[in-house]
Amino acid sequence: MATQPAPAGSSERGGPLLGRYVVLLRPHQWVKNLAIFPPVVFSFGLFDPTILAAAGLGFVSLCLTSSSVYALNDVCDAESDARHPRKRLRPVAAGAIPKGLALTLSAALALVGLAVAYSVNWWLAIVVAIYWSTILLYSLVLKRVALLDVMTIGIGFVLRVIAGAVVSLTPPSNWLLLVALFLALLLALGKRRQELQVQSHIAGTSRPVLRDYDLQMVNQVLAVLAGLVIMSYSLFTVSEYAQARFQSDFLIYTVPFVIYAVFRYLHLMHRGALVEDPSLLFLKDRPLLTAAVLWIIASGLAIHWPELWPPA
Repeated sequence: MATQPAPAGSSERGGPLLGRYVVLLRPHQWVKNLAIFPPVVFSFGLFDPTILAAAGLGFVSLCLTSSSVYALNDVCDAESDARHPRKRLRPVAAGAIPKGLALTLSAALALVGLAVAYSVNWWLAIVVAIYWSTILLYSLVLKRVALLDVMTIGIGFVLRVIAGAVVSLTPPSNWLLLVALFLALLLALGKRRQELQVQSHIAGTSRPVLRDYDLQMVNQVLAVLAGLVIMSYSLFTVSEYAQARFQSDFLIYTVPFVIYAVFRYLHLMHRGALVEDPSLLFLKDRPLLTAAVLWIIASGLAIHWPELWPPA
């Protein structure tokens, strides 16, 4: 019997053409770039159309830039990904997208992302360029160095927060930068812990850096980081900076949402319910997503309370 031709826009390897490129660009990872918005909330820009538009463009720029690095990373890791039970399905590792085409797309995304950032202002373009360079350095070198790999991921989150401060035209709060760093380290190390548990039999071939991690040490550091996230955010809400800037005592009431989110993450981690990608966990776990939405609402109300209910 003659073989039926593959449908237009698809191939026998890798599935539909559009689907292959969606997988390559990893749009589910774009949720990380939402870190650009907290500085907007804390800069009174939540109801400012100009600032919101700038933040939106900044978000688009970060998404394009991160997808650029993901495509480049898949080219660099094609051989090792091919030995991974899940990553072997990535388009480049599976041979569904040629390496040359992936590299061309990566360069185009980086240039467009930088151009979008420049359309907002020079400073955002500089921050995005530093972010791209940092993530590129991670993908090429630092992801193979224990501890420096998770610290580089943390720096990437801090740069996203700085981008939010830049589009808000407000100097970034040191407190907010600390919270972003500790939270990013918590998520990154939690991912390493999951990889240690489910990939121990292929750690040397899939992600060599896992050989330098010890589960007991990772658990201890995770406990410290969880405490640092909660403590640094709690201190921020009652700091002189917050009191003077927001003229409100209600920000402390947003702390329970942060505590719940951290505890929920640890709960899922120790139950073995975490996926290897924290972004997917955030999108799939309704309690975590609900806590984040409620935190945003509570923060907006706390910050704008004097405007909503001015003293008599």
